[in-house]
Amino acid sequence: MGILLACAVVAQADARASSATVIQAMREYYALLPVPGNGNIESIRDRLIEHTPHVSAKMAKSVRRQIDKGFAKKYKKDAAFHKALAETLAGLGKPGLNTLYKRYKATKAPATRIAIAEAMGACGDEIARGSLVKMMHDKDAGVAAAAVLATVQLIPKDVKAKRGVMRSLIDLYAKTTAKAQGKGKETKERKAYETLKPALDKALNAYSEGEELDTAQAWDAWLREQK
Repeated sequence: MGILLACAVVAQADARASSATVIQAMREYYALLPVPGNGNIESIRDRLIEHTPHVSAKMAKSVRRQIDKGFAKKYKKDAAFHKALAETLAGLGKPGLNTLYKRYKATKAPATRIAIAEAMGACGDEIARGSLVKMMHDKDAGVAAAAVLATVQLIPKDVKAKRGVMRSLIDLYAKTTAKAQGKGKETKERKAYETLKPALDKALNAYSEGEELDTAQAWDAWLREQK
């Protein structure tokens, strides 16, 4: 009983320390929002990712909400600042990733959507994979390519799940190729193909553990041959 009590006391002390750290980090964050330039947003990001999981659910929800508000146009922040915000939310588990995906859908700026895709890939949480597969179909080819490459960091160990992502990649490959067929170099369709093809080839190479093919048809045939 004494050991359990001691553990509880230590846990409470750790929670209080995390809460104090989060509060201080958020104070610094609020101070940065109206000020031009990035400030030390990376330090704030690191502290929030480390300590927010140990605070109350109410405080964690407030952190996610306030970080999300930092994307607002009125603060006039640059891509590097938005990148740090995206990394913060991506590092806060499923609730943070859900908030980040909603931000992706609400954001028009391609640079910010690319930062969101990259943050989801880098977070290491497989929960992000489903959102990235959806983001691969972004109307902006640069954003779609970023989402494709981000999935490489979250390749599933489960064979069925792995094949499922590969099928999505191959289908996108085929769709992009078909749209570019017969189009001139300066057309939107051709440019999208030229942007997405290297990303798709790199991703499929990683998923197949080294196979090197260069058309959707070849990748489709390869996948069908695998047991």
